[in-house]
Amino acid sequence: VGQRQMCIRDRSNLAVLMAERGLKIVDVYKVTGISKTTLMSLADNKSQGVQFDTIDKLCNFFGVTPDSFFVFSRYILSYETVYSESLGGNTFVVKAVSENSKQVFKYECNVYNDIQDEIVANVYSGSDNLDYYVIVNSCETGTLGKIYRELPPLFKKDIDNKFFEFCVNEINHFMSVANIPEKPPIRMGFIINYDDDTRIAREFIWRGDKKADR
Repeated sequence: VGQRQMCIRDRSNLAVLMAERGLKIVDVYKVTGISKTTLMSLADNKSQGVQFDTIDKLCNFFGVTPDSFFVFSRYILSYETVYSESLGGNTFVVKAVSENSKQVFKYECNVYNDIQDEIVANVYSGSDNLDYYVIVNSCETGTLGKIYRELPPLFKKDIDNKFFEFCVNEINHFMSVANIPEKPPIRMGFIINYDDDTRIAREFIWRGDKKADR
């Protein structure tokens, strides 16, 4: 049974608006009177709903209109991790629903420890030597790249983070079942191949505690 994440179509721009002005949650709270809990939920985009009065106060405080306060995507995105019998492991499923279509994309995570491996060498060409190399590829012909490129930056970041979380879980499973001689911290590279033209890369430190430093 997979773990379903929330569907996302609208995102608050609060964190960006605060960063542009050098403000913190407490600064906004002191002027607007909006609770710190509400402001943190909006900034982290974890809020399940927001009052019109709250939007009005924030828009007036920042001097913006509601269409600047929110970022909209024409796709409703949802995420799920499922076990694939054919692959013998977990796959990351992204569903993108728009007004006229519903598309499903499946990706798998593979972990390598040799930069001389042909697959790793092609993807990590010119990279510094790492302890492990993580590559996320599409399981099928359909790719998420076209939709990804159309999304606002805030939604792209959200997808990247969802993939990253999936990979961290896979890495922790890999480390727990494999006979790994090294001890944490372990340096890893992480690459998502949304398609041939769209690739996201990060490096992080695995510390053996189900968390990673980006």
